[in-house]
Amino acid sequence: RQDCTGSSNGYSSNSSQGSFTTLCASLSSFPWTENFDALASVGSTLFPTCWKKENGDWASGNASSSSYTDPRSPNNYINYWLASNEWIWTPTFSFVSGTSYDFSFYYQGDGDNAWTVDVGVNSGQSSVGATILSNVISTGTASSTSYQQKTITYVAPSTGDYAFGIRVNETG
Repeated sequence: RQDCTGSSNGYSSNSSQGSFTTLCASLSSFPWTENFDALASVGSTLFPTCWKKENGDWASGNASSSSYTDPRSPNNYINYWLASNEWIWTPTFSFVSGTSYDFSFYYQGDGDNAWTVDVGVNSGQSSVGATILSNVISTGTASSTSYQQKTITYVAPSTGDYAFGIRVNETG
């Protein structure tokens, strides 16, 4: 409601009730980890708070939700399939100019040989204007039997907020 100072009415009527979610604060305490195990349930729209899916079939899953893979650590993981320029974005991190940061994750494939996987960084959770930092798989096969770790070192060019994104493409 509005304060109508100077008016004989004093205050306006109350507005109708509504819900909203505030933006997430950037993370600044490191190291920081997320293994998705705190998710109470999994599915195509269920991600940890402050993660963002951009395009396609990203979903959270567990051993009983997919026949392709099992989580690296019990209980959950994030997965994708039949991908076409699909991104999943971490929460934003507050970085200091000239400081080196490591972004690390584990990945496992389904044995298909048509995958491309890239890692990018941006000042927000969007592929528009993102910088590709690494090509993890360039039209090849990700092992379907074991998880592999990828670590990328990033030096922040200026102090500010940054998010890391993983982009996948797979045609079959």
